[in-house]
Amino acid sequence: MSTPTPLINLHGYESSAASVRPRMVYDYYAGGANDEVALGAARTDWNDIALHSRVQRDVSERSQRSEILGHTLDWPVFVAPMAFQQLAQADGEVATAQAADTTGAGMILSTLSNRTIEAVRAATAGPRWFQR
Repeated sequence: MSTPTPLINLHGYESSAASVRPRMVYDYYAGGANDEVALGAARTDWNDIALHSRVQRDVSERSQRSEILGHTLDWPVFVAPMAFQQLAQADGEVATAQAADTTGAGMILSTLSNRTIEAVRAATAGPRWFQR
């Protein structure tokens, strides 16, 4: 029995997904359109990000709260629009929206979502935008 990949970065999550999802579902999420040019560029851009830790700093008073187009977010992040989320999880976009609420983030609902705008809105309170 092999040791599971630790879930500490995107590579670990991708490896784990490949081992637990049907091949068709994994390929849908892991692949990119056309010649995967945008996918390759995105991977390169993510690899170019360097985080610099800062130690011994006073963090007793801090806030990541931001206002974006009239919506106040506890965390200045929006979940990007992702299609067909029920391939990965039964509640699909509703579960993603609930997770966004829990973390104080926003969400952009895909035009190719499995759940209706009304179902996502009814299950959550946070800002929800729609992909056009």
